[in-house]
Amino acid sequence: MLTKQRHEEMVNIIRERGSVTTNEMAKILGISESTARRDINFLADTGKVIKVYGGAMFDPQDVDTKEDSFEQRMDINATEKGKAAEKALELITPDDFIYIDAGTTTKYIADNFNMNGVRIVTNGIEHARILASKGNEVVLVGGNVKISTDAIVGTLAVNTLDKYHFTKGFFGTNGISSKAGYTTPDINEALVKKAAMQKCSKSFIVCDSSKFNTISAVTFASFREATIVTNLCPAEFSKYKNIIVY
Repeated sequence: MLTKQRHEEMVNIIRERGSVTTNEMAKILGISESTARRDINFLADTGKVIKVYGGAMFDPQDVDTKEDSFEQRMDINATEKGKAAEKALELITPDDFIYIDAGTTTKYIADNFNMNGVRIVTNGIEHARILASKGNEVVLVGGNVKISTDAIVGTLAVNTLDKYHFTKGFFGTNGISSKAGYTTPDINEALVKKAAMQKCSKSFIVCDSSKFNTISAVTFASFREATIVTNLCPAEFSKYKNIIVY
């Protein structure tokens, strides 16, 4: 297992259990205690877990308000995002009228889209360019350009979306919580996501498993308003029926 993969698995384990000792982590992953201790120190230093005596714990109530740029996020968990997008593509049929949210995971949907007859609306600037270059019928929502996330936001975007009725919508998220729902750092993006999701017959959150048990600043939908398409379902979420694991 690569170091990056091990770190992600460690974070998921700590999220699932709430807290884990160094000894327990070593046994679960089949690594030495010194390696487990070193990894926990790294994860604590990067703010992904809280280091405690003899191990680590996770605080799901911590609110993550940081918003990395589109370029910074593209390479994070790229394999997992790509596979989640491929699974999401299987849910689309030729007669669909779909909405594709701006974001890095949903960009993989645009990158791999290969179907005729589907009409598409998006607030993702690069998404629209990619999809249109493949000969698709694409509408880019009007509004204010947000450079950092390559998205269209604002009142005009929200008002435009109110006119549509989508068969399916595919959305990104910064956080997933059973209590806080789906969250994002920016109120302007949250308003567009919320407006679009309310106009979809079926809504899908397409993401990698690192988004579980993370809460960002603004909720744009409740947990049961969408079906999640992801690579791994944490144990505490296994009771929910609105999760598709590829």
